[in-house]
This record gives sequence, C-alpha cells and structure tokens, in this order.
Amino acid sequence: MHSQYRQLGSRELIVFNKIDLLSKQDLKFLKLKYPKAVFISVKQNLGIKNLKTVILTKLLETVNLKEVVVPYENSQNILKLYNPFNIVKQNYANDGIHLLVKI
Repeated sequence: MHSQYRQLGSRELIVFNKIDLLSKQDLKFLKLKYPKAVFISVKQNLGIKNLKTVILTKLLETVNLKEVVVPYENSQNILKLYNPFNIVKQNYANDGIHLLVKI
C-alpha cells in the first residue's frame, strides 16, 4: 500500500504508535531509518501535539490556508468572509477572532 500512495503522488505521513513499548535502542533505530516519521504513544500521550502540528502543516501544503485575526471591533466583517467551505477553524482569543481560512 505504501508504494501505491507514492505512485498516486500523495503526500504521506508515517506514524509509529505505541513507542512506549519500544526499547530506547529500537526507537533510535526507527528514528534513523524514518527521519520524517512521527513517533507517538496515545496511551502515554507522547508526541500527540507534534502529530497535530505535522498534520496541520501537511494540510497547509496541500490547500492554500491562511490564518487571519479579526479584531472584535471589526467582527462584522467576518460575515463577508463566511462561507462554510471557506472558514476551516475559528478560535476566540483576547486579541480577536482567529480564523483559518481556505483561499
């Protein structure tokens, strides 16, 4: 299956789970053999934040996404941007509304 994805030109992400069950030596070997892979342990909550970052980065490479911060005093302008297919994510913060927008 690995080679089939490569033939399709898909962006791939190799993720090793259950690293908590590996010896330090085995983990080191896998990291050397697969330097672009992500190593996680769901059970021990290891590497999950990094996995999310890598996935988001890969998504940003495939789709043209942009983060936009709209100050609350200009929040009426969000309606101009709003389309369920354009706003991927929104988060409310102290400095305004953070939007991840598909362009």
